[in-house]
Amino acid sequence: MKQSPSLLAYGLLLATSVVSFGGPFLLMLVIGGGRNPKWPPDRPIEWITFGVVMTIACVLFLLCLSIRLWLPRMQSTGANPAPSSKSSDVD
Repeated sequence: MKQSPSLLAYGLLLATSVVSFGGPFLLMLVIGGGRNPKWPPDRPIEWITFGVVMTIACVLFLLCLSIRLWLPRMQSTGANPAPSSKSSDVD
């Protein structure tokens, strides 16, 4: 029987989508607020925002790519138990 995908996998995909779509808008909003609204950023908060958004996007992307390696291990150790469709109440 084939197992259904984990909610963690869908959560990672959703988070990656949100960061990929919303990140550029956040960067545009923050970078456009300085003395010079063009590239390169002139305030530290602009560089920090850029670094944080890029780091989160890269980490989520790598987690989505590698989920097949570490999710089955987590499920087998009981960290994220998958619901069982079999009944153990056999007389």
